[in-house]
Amino acid sequence: MKKAICLYEDSNWASLNPLVNFCPVYELRCGILTLKEKIEKYFQGIPVLIHSRSYLSETIIGQNYNNILFDSNYSDEWIFINGKVVADPNFLKYFESLTNDFVLVNDNTVLGAYLKGENVKLLFNKQHEFFDFSQLKKVEEKYINTKFIKYPWDLVKYNGEEIFNDYNLISKTLEINRKNFEGVQCKNRNNIHIGNNCDIEPFVFLNADKGPIFIDDNCKIYSNTGIEGPCYIGKNSSIKMGSKIYHNTSIGPVCKVGGEIENSIIHSYSNKQHHGFLGNSYLGQWINLGAGTTNSDLKNNYSRIRVNLNSSEINTEMIFLGLLMGDYCKTAINTKINTGSIIGSCCNIFSDQVVPKYLPSFTWVNNNILTEYDLDKIIETTKVVYSRRGIIFTDNDRRLFKEVFNLTKPDRNY
Repeated sequence: MKKAICLYEDSNWASLNPLVNFCPVYELRCGILTLKEKIEKYFQGIPVLIHSRSYLSETIIGQNYNNILFDSNYSDEWIFINGKVVADPNFLKYFESLTNDFVLVNDNTVLGAYLKGENVKLLFNKQHEFFDFSQLKKVEEKYINTKFIKYPWDLVKYNGEEIFNDYNLISKTLEINRKNFEGVQCKNRNNIHIGNNCDIEPFVFLNADKGPIFIDDNCKIYSNTGIEGPCYIGKNSSIKMGSKIYHNTSIGPVCKVGGEIENSIIHSYSNKQHHGFLGNSYLGQWINLGAGTTNSDLKNNYSRIRVNLNSSEINTEMIFLGLLMGDYCKTAINTKINTGSIIGSCCNIFSDQVVPKYLPSFTWVNNNILTEYDLDKIIETTKVVYSRRGIIFTDNDRRLFKEVFNLTKPDRNY
């Protein structure tokens, strides 16, 4: 039987909160591609099945993703890949010559494995939500130096390098479009890809001197905008007039952005249309930042930034770190966000004060008075937001919102 890949979540998925409340870890973006898309590119020709924590697989995985759920009967020869892995050519090499079973380990985390027969059955136990690699028999353990996403800020840290890597990976199979646009100034044009049906107005400056710029299909870049590589602009996104998009920035599909953005990731379906600074940050999906929303990404004393994650204070060892924001959040005009802030999913923020550095999911913020955001109200708002993009809010979506609401309720001890 032909071998297959199982892309899985491990029991430490919550270390990537709040970015993964509504999606599996391998759907996070780093560079041009999501972590899953990197795996699919590097392992082309091998079917990829997916595994996730149960509440995701029961609500959205089966119908919202192209891959099928993991079934141990699908194959008797499996490559297991942790969804946190940032795949690269060196990681691929471990699976080029497959004979005996092995596991790949870094920092006490199993990042991959090659298993057959009995070991697959030992690993897969329907009574347990996650795989237990300690149950395996006669497997070689190999230490590897592969990058993986341990905390949310790792996505920001690796983003610039991954734009380079993804650009080189994609350019092997995609004809890079180097069409010229009237009145658009380009530096290092050979390092710029502009997709089909893009509209780039005069007086746009694309500077790929320090890294590639990848503008995907159906994008609109308004005049007097500057974009510095490495940078990615996703399909059907628009960059508003006078925007300043600096290096190491990824803006995913169906986004509208403006103002000043540096070294940040906006996953998809999110808007930051107006003036204001976003730096060294990660925004999830279906976010809207009001005009003037600005974050700090550097402390006045230049010290390492500590964050509150899962009820623990963690030293990120980073000097620059801005905002990590979960899906479905909204901010009002002139919202001020502190250095190293973590804002959970489904928060609604309007305040003339600096927002608290940590906000639990489903929090309603009125001048820093915190209350629980009513579940029915945010569902009704999300229906409206979806409809504006031609998307139908389903019963599965409703169940997922309820699951995440209940899962995060213990955090809301205001």
